[in-house]
Amino acid sequence: MIDVLVKASTSHDRIRSLCLIAGALLFLGLGGCATNPVTGDQNFVMFGEDSELQMGRENHPKIIAEYGRYDDEQLQRYVQGVGEKLAAVSHRTDLVYRFTVLDSPVINAFALPGVYLYHSWADGIPEL
Repeated sequence: MIDVLVKASTSHDRIRSLCLIAGALLFLGLGGCATNPVTGDQNFVMFGEDSELQMGRENHPKIIAEYGRYDDEQLQRYVQGVGEKLAAVSHRTDLVYRFTVLDSPVINAFALPGVYLYHSWADGIPEL
């Protein structure tokens, strides 16, 4: 009786291990390697450029809804201009970079995939 339980457990463990290996290979197969344009090295990527751009387009309105866009068009143009100068010397000059000043009291800067970049306006001092 104990021999049967050990064999069943071992068989179950083998199937579980095979499923985990198959899942890992599937996960790796869905992603891929791409050449990093800055270093020239091969890097693992989980989604392509089209997916990256789509994620940014879908999530940008959510960021604006959560934090609000700072209501100063002159400042928005200034930050976009500074950002465009930086983007012009980046390794991805073919993309449209969107720089937005958020109306948030928390000093912060972050980006979404698809080159949507955000900077907060905290205490009236942009940390550029």
